[in-house]
Amino acid sequence: MTFDCGYELGYTSKILDILSSKQVKAAFFITGQFIQTQPDLVKRMQSSRHLVCNHTLNHPDLPTLSQDKFTQEIKSLEQKYSDLTGGQMARYLRPPMGNYSPATLKWTNELGYATVFWSMAFQDWDPNKQPGAAFSHKHVLDNIHPGAVILLHAVSQSDTEALEQIITDLQAQGYVFSTFSG
Repeated sequence: MTFDCGYELGYTSKILDILSSKQVKAAFFITGQFIQTQPDLVKRMQSSRHLVCNHTLNHPDLPTLSQDKFTQEIKSLEQKYSDLTGGQMARYLRPPMGNYSPATLKWTNELGYATVFWSMAFQDWDPNKQPGAAFSHKHVLDNIHPGAVILLHAVSQSDTEALEQIITDLQAQGYVFSTFSG
């Protein structure tokens, strides 16, 4: 289970509460905006042993960047995370908007990161166009498969309201949640 965290609308703490109560670890892909405005949530992710991963400093369209700008986007966020937590960010990068090129995949690898996409996602990132908890739940359950990488957005009220039931129902079907390194 993965969450993209570009900014905060008040749901991430509840998401962390649900994950804790269900004993599920997740990967959170954070941006510079998120780390700057939500340092306590980032520290909580780390202390709860979730993976805190790189979603770039400014959420740019990576294929449009030079290699120097690309590296700066990754390394700057990495440094902000280290400055905040004293730890090292998990070495996973999710390209903003899923946009990549052969060059950005190569540069990601050269920086020691693995690129992580998703195998299941839907339009849940617009807070003004929430499909509702029932839709989020149905979408995940209808599209689940072994090895799934579920992408949810932490700004989604629908996802937050559906999360506990999603986890409960998937576990009842025998699914196990793990991070990429676990």
